[in-house]
Amino acid sequence: QQINHGIIFNTSSNTYSVYSQNTTNIEKEPSTTLPFTVDYANDATFKGMTITATSFGSPTTDRVEFDSLGIPYSDGGVTPLAADGTVTINSSGATSTVTVTKNTGKVN
Repeated sequence: QQINHGIIFNTSSNTYSVYSQNTTNIEKEPSTTLPFTVDYANDATFKGMTITATSFGSPTTDRVEFDSLGIPYSDGGVTPLAADGTVTINSSGATSTVTVTKNTGKVN
């Protein structure tokens, strides 16, 4: 589609949403056509899981956005990530970290 897409995390409400072009344009989940928001706090599928931290280089936002080439940004597609970004998730005392690699957008 040649437009930016991203994920905005809200650690206080324990949710994340997938958006296109800007954070107010939440994508639709394909199977339900409802807004694509994952709610760890209220969805039984994710019972006990929490988003404990995000790190994408901007102190004012908890989001990562990808341009049409897959390059990740922290600030709405203006400045590419200067360092790898992370999302930390805790589940029943076990912690996992998802890393988004700067420049390439590779996710581990």
